[in-house]
Amino acid sequence: MPNQIITISARQLPTSPRKLRLATSNLKGLTAERAMLEMRFLNKKAAAYALKALKQAVAAAKDYHLGAADLKVSGVAVDGGSSIKRRMIGSRGRSSMIKKQRSHITIKLEPLSANLVAARPKRVKTEQKAEA
Repeated sequence: MPNQIITISARQLPTSPRKLRLATSNLKGLTAERAMLEMRFLNKKAAAYALKALKQAVAAAKDYHLGAADLKVSGVAVDGGSSIKRRMIGSRGRSSMIKKQRSHITIKLEPLSANLVAARPKRVKTEQKAEA
């Protein structure tokens, strides 16, 4: 049975994609347990958003009877979301645009070994009769 990949995405996070990428740059390849530990002690606001999404992915993996120690982070993607536009009033009647950026994060988890995935009943292949 191929590896089951659990994918979770969190959308419209109130931080810029650059800051979120900086916080999640070294997660790929770590176990989910180790990645949560890294995010918990990283002194960045964006790490809290990444930790929340990672916890959601681990909770979704419980449907397959997998825990945080049985999973590894196979991919993290951070994309830009929509921007909230605000005006900042300046002198002499001028104003300038302020863009408050938002971002989307997608986290993919996969089991450490294929044997850990809850097995489905396998189909038995029937032998085809030799044509005469």
